[in-house]
Amino acid sequence: GEDAADLFGVHSPSAEAVGQLTKVLSAPTVVLTDGANGVWLGHEGRAEHFAAIPTNTIDRIGAGDAFCAGLIAGILENDLRHAVRLGQAMASLKHTMHGDHFLGNMADVERILGVKGRDVRR
Repeated sequence: GEDAADLFGVHSPSAEAVGQLTKVLSAPTVVLTDGANGVWLGHEGRAEHFAAIPTNTIDRIGAGDAFCAGLIAGILENDLRHAVRLGQAMASLKHTMHGDHFLGNMADVERILGVKGRDVRR
């Protein structure tokens, strides 16, 4: 949210902000994070909100990187909605860890998402 405002003059993460970013960036897909308020995904002219995963924060450093790693993993699976959820789960887990390195594994991520092992689409 803050980066969208600082870099592109787009304020208040929302469906409208996602639409504005899509136009400003000439991008078919935009993901906009808003901390405890969740994440917005804009794709093919539609905006979808994903509620935040409740987290007890120990250390915020590295959470953005963890979110991006999960997002990229899901994009490589050709599933944007799953990509956002993976990013959220990884960022949530990272908030519970000291330092800037994500020390979790896929089983930890799956537990946050509430899935069991092979139920995760790959």
